Amino acid sequence: MNCTRSDALDAAASYPPIVVVVAVAGGFANEVNFANVTGGGDLSTHSASDPTTVNVPDLSVAASHSGNFFVGQIGAAYTVNISNVGTTATAGGTINLTDQLFQGLTATAASGTGWSCSSSFPTTFVFCTRLAGTLAPGAAYPPITITLNVAPDAPASVLSLLNVGGIGDANFTNNFLNQFLPVSRVAVTSSGSNSATVAAGNAASFVFSANLATNPPVGTVTFSATGLPPNSNASFSPPSLTLSGPVALTINTSGNGHVAALRPTVPDRFGLGRLAVFFPFAGVIGFVLLRLRTPKENSQEVLA
Repeated sequence: MNCTRSDALDAAASYPPIVVVVAVAGGFANEVNFANVTGGGDLSTHSASDPTTVNVPDLSVAASHSGNFFVGQIGAAYTVNISNVGTTATAGGTINLTDQLFQGLTATAASGTGWSCSSSFPTTFVFCTRLAGTLAPGAAYPPITITLNVAPDAPASVLSLLNVGGIGDANFTNNFLNQFLPVSRVAVTSSGSNSATVAAGNAASFVFSANLATNPPVGTVTFSATGLPPNSNASFSPPSLTLSGPVALTINTSGNGHVAALRPTVPDRFGLGRLAVFFPFAGVIGFVLLRLRTPKENSQEVLA
């Protein structure tokens, strides 16, 4: 900005002050204004500065996910939340989010309402941006969902490094998040129908996938069934695995002509894997897979 005037100024007198009106939009917490004056017969340049503290928001980044990831998993996901934990609303500018993925993770998608994620998927570096607008203290932007794949040789803990910035911030220490994600080395997920109805004395079949870590290998995992109702038996094909693959489970039932309903009890796709990691070195996976319900009779648990 440049201001001029040409009238004479008496000795020891002052010109009327100049008032400068500025807009603060996504600036920094500390600003310094500089002014220079020249002319009027004075051959020197005179300067002045005015340090100014600017009240700015305080952005914070957090992430959440459900359950453990597991080796070889396709379509794992976590949610990233960015909120204003300060006392001042945002006032324009652009918000940037980056997510650096390390060994064992590859992002396949990222999205969120109002966010533009311009990464070239699949990638190990996610970049999302949006206009800051006006985000009140205590409020949050719509979350970002990042979808990814877990490598078969992923370590037991994988790292995601999140960073939010782009505008002035009162506290940069909460703009970073080292997100350590546990990875189950053995996991079991259902691959087909989770229910079947058979006449007592016949067989019901189910298929599940066993995911086994490869670095280092978990060794031979053998499947077994315990707690079956009387006169029932279970068989697995194959009975053991050394690498990830599908497994067929057959439950043979018997009874007095009743109709038995077999329903696998799988709370979520990670539930079985969580139980398996307690004893991977024993070479046996144990998990609650089926519940046997027989009309007019008590329910019985089937452990496989």
